Amino acid sequence: MEAIHITETSDTPQRELGGDLAAAPAAEASKPLPGNPEAKASEWVFPSCVNKRSDGLYVDAVRAAADAQFTRFVDSVFAEGFYFPSLDYAVLSRLLYPAAGAATAKVEWLKLSNQIAAFPEPRRALYKSVNIFGEADGAEYVFDPVFTELEAGEADTPSQAAAAPAKLDFDEFVAYLWGQGVRAGIDEKTVRRVIEKGEMGRIGIARRIEPTAGQDASIQEISDALHRDNAPKQLSNGHIDLGQFKNRYPQIAMNVALLKKTPRVLGQPGRKISGEIVEPELPKDFDFRALAGIGTQVEQRPDGEYIVSSMEGFLSLDTASNQVSITDKIVSHEGVSMRTTGNLTLSGDDYEEHGEVQEKRTVEGKNMTFCADVYGNLISRGGTITLKQNLSNGRASSPQGKIVVEGRASSALIEAPGGEITIHAAEGCTISGKHVIVENAVRCQIVAEILEIGVAEGCAIAAKAVKIGQSGARKNAEAVVSAFIPDLSEFEEQRTVLKKQIADSQAGQQKSRREIEALQAQPEFAHFLTLQTKIARGEVKLSPAQQDGFKKVAVRFAPQLQQLRHLTEQAKPAQAIIGHAEQQLQEMDIQQAAWAQDIRCNIDAITGETVVRTMRVKFGGDLFAGASPQELLVKLRNLGEPHERLFSGGAGEFSWAYSEKKTGDS
Repeated sequence: MEAIHITETSDTPQRELGGDLAAAPAAEASKPLPGNPEAKASEWVFPSCVNKRSDGLYVDAVRAAADAQFTRFVDSVFAEGFYFPSLDYAVLSRLLYPAAGAATAKVEWLKLSNQIAAFPEPRRALYKSVNIFGEADGAEYVFDPVFTELEAGEADTPSQAAAAPAKLDFDEFVAYLWGQGVRAGIDEKTVRRVIEKGEMGRIGIARRIEPTAGQDASIQEISDALHRDNAPKQLSNGHIDLGQFKNRYPQIAMNVALLKKTPRVLGQPGRKISGEIVEPELPKDFDFRALAGIGTQVEQRPDGEYIVSSMEGFLSLDTASNQVSITDKIVSHEGVSMRTTGNLTLSGDDYEEHGEVQEKRTVEGKNMTFCADVYGNLISRGGTITLKQNLSNGRASSPQGKIVVEGRASSALIEAPGGEITIHAAEGCTISGKHVIVENAVRCQIVAEILEIGVAEGCAIAAKAVKIGQSGARKNAEAVVSAFIPDLSEFEEQRTVLKKQIADSQAGQQKSRREIEALQAQPEFAHFLTLQTKIARGEVKLSPAQQDGFKKVAVRFAPQLQQLRHLTEQAKPAQAIIGHAEQQLQEMDIQQAAWAQDIRCNIDAITGETVVRTMRVKFGGDLFAGASPQELLVKLRNLGEPHERLFSGGAGEFSWAYSEKKTGDS
């Protein structure tokens, strides 16, 4: 084979390898092509990415990947009848298709081959056509014995055959396959083995390079606070409560990084054997900003995108909206049960639960809203409990707070001492509060200061002010309405004690006053007191001699002065006692008038057996404080003495107001 030696520069005109030969001038086109044995080295011009060195051809991988110079160079070499002896096919593949090969960023110059050599026609004739199948997915080649024809006179004897056995060459094979349209994916190992061992038959020589799969975009958790701690809670006394979890609802501080987006990584393209690109499947991506809900924001940091808390609050992961939020209230969609949350003691002020509260589970907080049915216990620290659905066989308690049941309450205990209760419908419930409003009550026992009921059937109720739209019996249970009136017995006892304190103090004052008047009635002592007063006021001026005489007189009246001071001081505590007792009596009068002011009972329509009675309760005391539901039921079902009954019947209407002078039980 003829080797072509190439120089990078020449004083003679040169043409770049791979140029448009058809467009060259006639004189230039008449020159022998490089594939012709007559071609000269000076006619070759390398692209800037190729460097001819003494030990071979080197290619700048970085510059080769930047443009198509190297690809045009290779195509020209093969098209014009040359090939690369001692070719490093792996390097050739990397340089032609860098996206499909190994990274070359750290290696600047790669050795491609030893040189460029002519690929003469006699050698080219040894290679047959290639079977390309599919859409350039692969290629097969039939390997048969090959022979070269001998020139006349080359045979040793006349009888020697006119052809001699020959052997294919891998480097030539690459150049030949290029012309056949196989420009990528040659199975170098297989082809070299077949040629070396002289194997015969139809053999796959190339297959397409499959694209490398990319990586979908993903989310990386940054903060440990994203995870709940469902370990049993340790109480302040050191005991473990198996019914509570350690940290069910994590609390997040401001400016805490919660999530980080891991960007998608594009896959590397593959190649058909024709060199055509096979695009990889596009990795999945998502809108990271769409995940940032209320109380969070997306921050672009040097190392990527983060979702960061923009306020202090509680973490909320909403699977419906697919958002992470920080809110000033806890929002849960999983319900309260031993499996999901255990008993809850909430540190935040606001809580919203969209799942059911299981029987025997307890939720303790402040302002709590429940959007599904509740079968457990709800305890508020003076806040508002709102039930959007039903309360069944459970308990709701909010001392000094508010309870609202928008659905139905059945067999439940609902209490808001000093607070307000509003219920749409209640059956078989025990209800107590300062102000209670029930639209429809069936067989309930209710205690309140102010009670408003739309329809009451078979209820036992007691209140200071009662207003019922319709009252009647339920099955065998009549409606019993008790109107509270003040029991002033203890109140009057206290009033008597205060009046006695006033009388005793006044008597002591009068005794002291009489003794003072007796002292002041003594003529000489009275004259001394008058003179002493005038001297103190500056109305009388004494000479030194008179001052000595006055001092002697003061010594004589010292016992009377001491007794007078004692009697005066003795009267002061009595006056304080009188003032305090009189103030207490005045306040008690105001309280008594206020307590008795709004005692009334109004029933617009009586449609079934109803009993209305008065019931004396201690003035200023808690109504049935500490009574169990069973004890309360007994008290409220008591029809009272005949003189306490205001009404008993099955039809009509009833209106009554309390008067201190003329009560219904007098």
